[in-house]
Amino acid sequence: MLPLGLLSAAQGHPMLVELKNGETLNGHLVNSDTWMNLTLKEVVQTSPDGDKFFRLPEVYVRGNNIKFLRVPDEIIDLVKESQQNQQPSRGGRGGGQQRGDHSHGGRGDGGHRGDRGRGGGPDAFSRTNPMTTTKVAIDSLWRCLRPAFSSSTAVRLPNAVSLHAGIYTTSLRTPPDEIKFRTKPFYSKSPHNPRPREQPKGRLSSEELTNCSNDTLYGKLLWDSLEGNFRQTQQIVDYLVRERHEQPSLTLYAALIQSNICPLHGSAGTVAAILNEMKEEGLVPDSDVYSAVLQVLSVHPDYILRNTILDEMHQRWFNLNRQGWHDLICGLIRERQYELALDKIEHLQRSSVRIASWLYDQLTYALCDAEELDEALKIMKFRVIHEEQRISGNSWYRLLDTASRWYHYDATRYVWKKRVETHFINPSDGLCLNVLNTAARHGDPVLATEVFRVLSNRSVKLEMYHYEALLEAYTGGGDVKSALTVLCAMRDVGIDVSEASTRAIYKSLREQSKGPREAFEALRLLRKDGRKIPIAAINCILDALSFQGNAILALEHYKQLRSLCPDGPNTTTFNVLVRACGVSHRKDLAMFLVSEMQAVGISPDLLTYDRLLLVCLQEDNYEDAFKYLEEMERRGWAPRPGTWKALVARCVTAGDQRAWELVNQMDEKGLDTVKIRDWLSEAWGKSGGLETTEKLELGKTGGHISQGGV
Repeated sequence: MLPLGLLSAAQGHPMLVELKNGETLNGHLVNSDTWMNLTLKEVVQTSPDGDKFFRLPEVYVRGNNIKFLRVPDEIIDLVKESQQNQQPSRGGRGGGQQRGDHSHGGRGDGGHRGDRGRGGGPDAFSRTNPMTTTKVAIDSLWRCLRPAFSSSTAVRLPNAVSLHAGIYTTSLRTPPDEIKFRTKPFYSKSPHNPRPREQPKGRLSSEELTNCSNDTLYGKLLWDSLEGNFRQTQQIVDYLVRERHEQPSLTLYAALIQSNICPLHGSAGTVAAILNEMKEEGLVPDSDVYSAVLQVLSVHPDYILRNTILDEMHQRWFNLNRQGWHDLICGLIRERQYELALDKIEHLQRSSVRIASWLYDQLTYALCDAEELDEALKIMKFRVIHEEQRISGNSWYRLLDTASRWYHYDATRYVWKKRVETHFINPSDGLCLNVLNTAARHGDPVLATEVFRVLSNRSVKLEMYHYEALLEAYTGGGDVKSALTVLCAMRDVGIDVSEASTRAIYKSLREQSKGPREAFEALRLLRKDGRKIPIAAINCILDALSFQGNAILALEHYKQLRSLCPDGPNTTTFNVLVRACGVSHRKDLAMFLVSEMQAVGISPDLLTYDRLLLVCLQEDNYEDAFKYLEEMERRGWAPRPGTWKALVARCVTAGDQRAWELVNQMDEKGLDTVKIRDWLSEAWGKSGGLETTEKLELGKTGGHISQGGV
């Protein structure tokens, strides 16, 4: 029965089409051509795993992608009857018989060529058709390959896959019901289950082997080799050769090689030994053997053996098919040869070869583990641009997790926009925090706000570190006003805003001459809108002014402080203002601030005394510095190490003998004074002071004595 005639008769009728990638299509046949290209309507598409279904109005199927067809029984009967009426029985070449002058039409006695020859044997498909067409042998092997196969509804496709090709490319996963062997896959390896289960230790009994025909054993051999059932494959091959006297063939050797895909018992060394034995037997590997070797090497990498196989294939003019390329790339990934793997991927992309989703996913995982996030992002963008429908959600999640952990902004932003904003991925709280920190580091307030939206929708309690990251994102994006608004929001939710939370704003304002003034005006507007201004926000602006040495403007803002913050200033406010006086060399303003602190009832702290001491050292009469030092000692405080050095340097410059007393006090405080004492002994001189030149060089000694910062 000719397939084209059957397809012509099946137009308008329902049909099942199985593709080579494992997908199935159920619909009504609309049209077909001589290349078996089909057009179906009202189609239900089923994924290879049978867990996803899609309804499509119309589908066009290329004939070279079809693996199996199923049509209604009445169409089969209709075509049979039509062909019998149109063509009387006639023989094949050589008369009324098939090739050869034998009763059953086969080549040789009995009408069969090794039970697989051409002819009208008893097991041949479409026995009523005397035409010389390619037949399908409905034997145990075929039933093993196709347990759901029905001889009344099958069509033999042109260029059908051979036994060896089936070994390499079959996607079957269900053994036949009539064979009672343990054929369940013995391992399950995935990113979520990396540890394979143990292989079943049971072997076939002698009775089971004896009761099976050769065809059944070959079918079982095929199945076990595909599943990587290493021990049972060896047992069956040994039985066929020793007990059934089967000659060593490429089929048996290919099965032995294929069974080495077992991750526990297979190895590249075993494959190399089998290939050497084939050479000793005088068997030349064919393309299917080479394909099996490459598949094993994708599980057990061996760089030398792979190159040897590729060289042999090149010398014998064998080209890699699509599956061979996949196995080659998979082996390179396992060897961590990512550059070579990417080069092969790009070659396939340029050649318009469809790359399986699982290979893209595996490469994405490997690149993420190797922190090659630029390449991983490039692959993901390529898949999206070419509208690939089966991108694993785990791959998206893994890329987002790794990219955000390493603060890779481009990949983080891309995945977030493509999958999180479209609600395909629901990231964890920890992942959201990584994305938030990435947005903060790269100054993306939009991304940071999106993360806040996701966390707020979950009713997550937002902590200080969440708000600080959002502050940094706004500040990095140049939006200081929004950053100040976040500070107000922190106070509204009961978070104590400290100077540490405002460091990002301070760093931004101090680099802009007009930045502090504009920020203070932004606080005015926020207060006008009824927002409560935290004192830390005002201190941040005053600190930026002190860095710029603008003590006058800082004091003007201080006078307006209570209009913005009714709680008034705190100790940090005065410490910042005293620092501004020191930078501006304004001791008079510093003394005014001291009296102001006493008036508002704010107690000074160690930093207040330390900075007042440094301001006094800038004057010709620095006796007030020693007064503040005595007050610090009474309170149990001590200056900072840099301030001690500034005191010693000022005394030495003035020829003040109290420098030695200060050094002794530093010793009592446990400070390192070795370099200071050496410098004093060398530079003091017999005159009791430093010469003018030595005084000028004092500020350049950096490594020995330097005046502490204000």
